[in-house]
Amino acid sequence: MTKPSRFLHLPSLIISLAITWACCAVADTLHVVGYQGEIGTVTPAYGSETTVPEDGTVECSALDATTGATRGTCLGYDLYTLAAGATPSNGPRTLVTSSSDTSFTYSYANTNALVVWHWGAVSNQLTITADTGGTVAPAGTFLASDEAPVLVTATPEEGKAFLKWTGDIPATLQYDNPLRLPATAPRTIQALFAPAVYAAPSATGDGTGSSWDNAATLANAVAAAANGEVVVVSNGTHQLASRLTIEKGIMLRGLTGDWADVIIKGKKDDTVVRVTSDDAVLTALTIRDGCSKDHWDNNGNAGILWNSGGATIANCRLTGNTQSSWNRYGAVRNDGGKLYRCVIDDNASSKNFYGMGLTMSGSAAIADGCIITNNRASTADDGFGTVRLIDGTMRNCIIANNTLGTLENTNPDKASGVHIEKGVLENCLIHANSFSGDIGSAAAVAVRRTGGT
Repeated sequence: MTKPSRFLHLPSLIISLAITWACCAVADTLHVVGYQGEIGTVTPAYGSETTVPEDGTVECSALDATTGATRGTCLGYDLYTLAAGATPSNGPRTLVTSSSDTSFTYSYANTNALVVWHWGAVSNQLTITADTGGTVAPAGTFLASDEAPVLVTATPEEGKAFLKWTGDIPATLQYDNPLRLPATAPRTIQALFAPAVYAAPSATGDGTGSSWDNAATLANAVAAAANGEVVVVSNGTHQLASRLTIEKGIMLRGLTGDWADVIIKGKKDDTVVRVTSDDAVLTALTIRDGCSKDHWDNNGNAGILWNSGGATIANCRLTGNTQSSWNRYGAVRNDGGKLYRCVIDDNASSKNFYGMGLTMSGSAAIADGCIITNNRASTADDGFGTVRLIDGTMRNCIIANNTLGTLENTNPDKASGVHIEKGVLENCLIHANSFSGDIGSAAAVAVRRTGGT
């Protein structure tokens, strides 16, 4: 009997290996994105995932955008390979080639790939209109380069005041006038106007606030304004006799849009302004010279601004507070409201600083685009940071160059920059905040997080 040869099944083995190798060959996936956005007409389309089989090819091309709301000229492309598990927006990538060509042939490379089209001379369509009560300039529909903002001014009719912009406008810019409108995308915006009450440092005429000739003092203008109306605050210094409380859905607007021109000044013995209405707005003002003096057991006040409603404070400077007692709050207390692009600076404490510059609480509280700087403290029993985030969201802010003094209580939950107990700290720069004296071994000089993210 003949023994079977060990080579008898070699052809079958070769066929099996060939089949196995073929089955292991994986098709490429080609992704397509635009660096400045989805401009022009591209093939394959933006956001597509094209399967490229072994030995296969795909024709890629981009046509200039000469019509529509966004226009631009194709400058070429970058081709990347993507690491295993990577996506176009996340994960390692390796540049294969860069080219100024507007078309090319992609060939199978046994890897996932990404095409990024680049565009130049990009312009976007802007439509700017005014509701009844005023005009805007420029007005109408036109194209604007995405390289610089467009300066837009709203001019109210007599007896009216600019209220805000509506439409495709970032929340942090909606109260600005003049407005530097980003032309980075197509936008349609409209200016809204409302009845005005006029406030001057000293009353004029009959003092009713019905016109500049009959301007009221600030306190009387606030008392006279009805919900939905705008108190237009003239240039100069408005010295308050006592705390200004805003309990209605009104707006206080600085005349020029520049907070340096309009100053609301306290007497350094109490909170300067307290806002209790969710619908109130303060914009383009400097509020200064307050004192946070109540004992912390009494729930504390804030020296410059106490936003105890859901009000909006936009483009304001909050400065010159003195904290002179065992107080829970420093210059600004924001309970559920919104702070947009405000500067909180040059505030001082000689006692506790539970959020010497800003204390935030309430899940709806927001601080966006604010600068908190050059605040200082001497000796305190507790130091819960220049910013104390009890709850809410703080994003796109700068907390820098604040100096705190000596801590008599050196428990490890202290901080010179930000103390987070709950809420979100997002995309913020926290830099050069320091203690000038003894702080104990466990205090933080940047961020102390006992909760939140």
